[in-house]
Amino acid sequence: MEKKEIEDLLQVPLKSLKPLTPVETFKTIAEKLINNYCIKCGNNEYYLAEIEFYYYREKDKDCFEEGKKNWEEITYPRKTNAGDLFFHLSGIDICFKSDLKKDKRGLVGYGGGILIRAIVDANNPKKLIVGPLTCKDVILNSCEGKEMPSLEPASRQRNITPSNAYRYLGKTDFDSIAEQKNRDGTLELAFYDSNIQEKEWNYARSSYYSSRLKPDFAKERN
Repeated sequence: MEKKEIEDLLQVPLKSLKPLTPVETFKTIAEKLINNYCIKCGNNEYYLAEIEFYYYREKDKDCFEEGKKNWEEITYPRKTNAGDLFFHLSGIDICFKSDLKKDKRGLVGYGGGILIRAIVDANNPKKLIVGPLTCKDVILNSCEGKEMPSLEPASRQRNITPSNAYRYLGKTDFDSIAEQKNRDGTLELAFYDSNIQEKEWNYARSSYYSSRLKPDFAKERN
């Protein structure tokens, strides 16, 4: 497995991503990332257990970030190459090829990233690490200030079919769960390791976060 494979996939949305049908492309990327790649720092490897897609393209903004609010604001501006790691206030993104900036018109350009929401330590596969900021802290602390982490082919390939979930945007972003589901429609832009049992997610998260992975999560979160 070569890193070039995922770098090529992370440029796909610039070339062929069709409006209103991003999930198929993103699912292909998610399967590759979760099964074949890791975040590496020195001898430490972290498999991806849950990831969440954010992508903005100016000419198609209504297809990717739609709703009652200015949803493009949830994609951080950046100028990155495919496969770069981008550190921001909300965590760490695995980047698409991006040239995205903000000016008086709003966001201009294209790009985005894949937020790391949960990881598993390759040396301790039973240890599930959950939450974008927690993942960021664990990854950076494992480097001990000696080097920066990077996206690399994993030393061991896995065989996981990721499950979909609605992108988590926070309790206060919507008047109701129904509004969130109506906004996303079929755009389930989060993907997680389906081999991890519900009780493991529940143990690692608060009940509020874990409920988003259940089919009837709307009832649980209201």
